[in-house]
Amino acid sequence: MPCDKQAIKSWSRVKKVFSTLSAAFFCLAAMAGNMIQPGSVWPDDRAQHIQAHGGGITRIGDTFYWYGEDRSPDNPDDLRCVSCYSSTNLVDWSFRRQVVKLSDPENHMVLFFLKRIICALC
Repeated sequence: MPCDKQAIKSWSRVKKVFSTLSAAFFCLAAMAGNMIQPGSVWPDDRAQHIQAHGGGITRIGDTFYWYGEDRSPDNPDDLRCVSCYSSTNLVDWSFRRQVVKLSDPENHMVLFFLKRIICALC
């Protein structure tokens, strides 16, 4: 099957335009702060590191809620806490509050930990 040189040139131009537009889009998004940077600290609305380890996300209406283990260094040593965050775009999160604070009832701190947090609307 013969190769159409004009079609190849056109496709090459389309790829260049697409690449340029894609790069511009990602640069603008990064400058606007609406991108998640893997490996970097992901701050909440208080400019603090999001603490939602092993978390789960639930959507109610137009708002997403993220629940997870709060491992903040200033938490009391004898408590395990679960934090709640909310977002409308899955990038910018607002800290709501610590919704659960569990104590170790039998003083087994070595074995006392939270597993995956599962949230459901009942």
